[in-house]
Amino acid sequence: MSQPDYLLLLNKPAAERLYLMLQSGLICHDHYIPFCDNVILDEATPPGWILELATVTDTPDALTIIGKYVWSEPFIQFEASVDFYIACLFLRYQQCQISWETFLKLAGRYSDAYQEGRYDCSYYYGMLNALEDCDYDLRCEKNQVQEIDRQFATVISSARELYNDFVLWFNKGKSQNIIRQSHV
Repeated sequence: MSQPDYLLLLNKPAAERLYLMLQSGLICHDHYIPFCDNVILDEATPPGWILELATVTDTPDALTIIGKYVWSEPFIQFEASVDFYIACLFLRYQQCQISWETFLKLAGRYSDAYQEGRYDCSYYYGMLNALEDCDYDLRCEKNQVQEIDRQFATVISSARELYNDFVLWFNKGKSQNIIRQSHV
């Protein structure tokens, strides 16, 4: 089984994407711990945040560790963070982890909280209202899904590509029996 190049993930923009994937629920410790273990095994001096992250299964603790690295000096500007988060939610919807209604609620809350991104919260809440107004008709949902898929195609593709890398790490950890039990 080939594995992704972890060196591409050791910079702040990639770590911020990891943060968003974890925050959205798209990945969990079973995905990032095998990644961290590989970095630790291969690097003579692995980054401190990777060493810390490798021992944590609790999502809030993992977010704190990644966040301390991502938002430390030197500070950098991240692009399309809200859109990437929403793309992660969309992948969760496609995998039947969340309903379309939940996707719209979470996307609306997140875009409202951060006041950035391609669309503001009214876009998602408007879709939610339309879905409720048509009594959750599957044709309405299908049309909305297609619209989001079209509008976010590039960022969804980017999120899917990074997610697939973490799936490879997950599978590697599973094959090596290093998937750890969550304390949740």
